Amino acid sequence: MQLTYTFLYTVCFNVRSLDLRWGEVYLLFSSYNVDIMVLLEVSKFDQVTIVTAFPNHLLFYQEGENAHRGVLNLVQQTVPVTRVPCHLASVCVVDLHLDETLRLIGMHAPDRKSWSCNDLSSFFLTNSIICGDFNVDLTEDDTRTSLRSDRTIDYAFAKGTQVTVQVHEGATTSDHKRIILVSAVEDNRKNMASQTSWPVFSSFLSYVFPFWEKQWSAFKMNEIYNNFTRFLSLLAARCTRTFPLKLARPAIPPELRSKLSYSRALSFKAKQTGDMKLKIESAKARNVVRRELSDATAVVQLAADYFEKLFEEPSDTRPHPYTDSPLVLSLQNNSPIPDVTYTDVLKVVKTRNTYQMPDKFKNVRIILLPKKDAICPPDQKRPISLIDSFLKIQERLYLNRFMEIKTFRTSVRDTR
Repeated sequence: MQLTYTFLYTVCFNVRSLDLRWGEVYLLFSSYNVDIMVLLEVSKFDQVTIVTAFPNHLLFYQEGENAHRGVLNLVQQTVPVTRVPCHLASVCVVDLHLDETLRLIGMHAPDRKSWSCNDLSSFFLTNSIICGDFNVDLTEDDTRTSLRSDRTIDYAFAKGTQVTVQVHEGATTSDHKRIILVSAVEDNRKNMASQTSWPVFSSFLSYVFPFWEKQWSAFKMNEIYNNFTRFLSLLAARCTRTFPLKLARPAIPPELRSKLSYSRALSFKAKQTGDMKLKIESAKARNVVRRELSDATAVVQLAADYFEKLFEEPSDTRPHPYTDSPLVLSLQNNSPIPDVTYTDVLKVVKTRNTYQMPDKFKNVRIILLPKKDAICPPDQKRPISLIDSFLKIQERLYLNRFMEIKTFRTSVRDTR
C-alpha cells in the first residue's frame, strides 16, 4: 500500500480564561484549516457551547491546579485519536493513530505545581510532540516571567518526527502569542473521499465557453492553453467536495439521499426564517424516508433497479441527417442556391492541415474521473486528458468558420 503524507496543523494558544477570548479562538479556527487546537489556562466553560461551535471536533479536557488552569484539546473527527490517562494536573495527553502512533502532550506548568518535569518522561513515545506554557525562559532561567515581562515561555518540542513551529503575529488581547505547529506524518488510511459535481462542472464550462472562444488567438496559443488547463483544474477542484468516509452513505439509494438533502435544506431555511410550515414539511419528508428505509424489501428492490439501469448496455441512436431531422424554415427557401465549386470546398477542408497546436500537447495535464461509483478512492479513477476538452474549442471555431461560409453561400442545410 502506497504511503501518503498528511500535514497536521496544530495551534497552541494560552487563552487565560476562555470566556474572555472566546471570539479570538473561534476566529482563529474559522480563518485557518486547523486540525488540532491546544488551549491553555482554560477556566470553567459550557461544554454544550464548545460542542455546538466545533461540531466536527472531539473534546479532551484536563483540569488544572485551580479552576483557571485547565488544558483543552480539540481534535478533528477525521483524525483517529484516543485519550491517554494522566493524573498530572494541567497536562492533557492524546494519541493520534496514523501510520505510526503520534503522542501529543498539551501542558501548562505554573510556578506552583504539584509535579515536576521528570514526571512527564513516562508519557513520551517514539514519536511525540509536547507543546504548551513551560513558564520558564530557557535563555534566562533565573528571571521572572510575569505578565508584563518580555519572555519566551511557550515552546514546542518533538521527538521522532519533524515539526515546523511558527509564531502567529496576529492581534490578540492575551499576553501570550499563538504557536502554529505543522507536522508531516505518513498516513495510509483511506478515511477521506471526494465527490465531484460534474453537472455543475459542465454547466459552468458551457457558461464561460464564449469567453474562451473570444480569447482564442493563434499568436498566443501556448499562453491560452496554459490558462485554460489551469482554469479547468481550478474549476474541478471547486466542484469537488471532500468528506470523511464514515459520514458517507453509499448504501442508501440516490433517490432517498436527495430526499434527505431536501429535508435538511427545508430545516435550515425554517431555522433562519422561523417558519413553522417549513419545519413541518421537513419533518414529513424525513419521516417518508424513514418509512422507506424501514422496509428492507423495498430498499433492496430499489437498489437493484438502480444498479440494473446503471450497468445495462447502452443503446446509441444515430439519427439520419436528412430523414430524421426537423424541417428547416428559412427566408431564402424560394431563392436559388448558387453553385459552389470543388475548389472552394477543398480550400475549407485543407485549412485543418495548416492549423497550429500548442507545444505542450504531448505533455498535458490530466484530470481524474470516477469509473463507476460517484464516491470512490483515487485508485479507482481513470485519467482523462485535457486535450479532449481543449479540442472542443478548435472544433467550435472550425464549425463557426464553416457556418459563415454557409451563410454567405447558402450551400448546405443547417443540419449539416
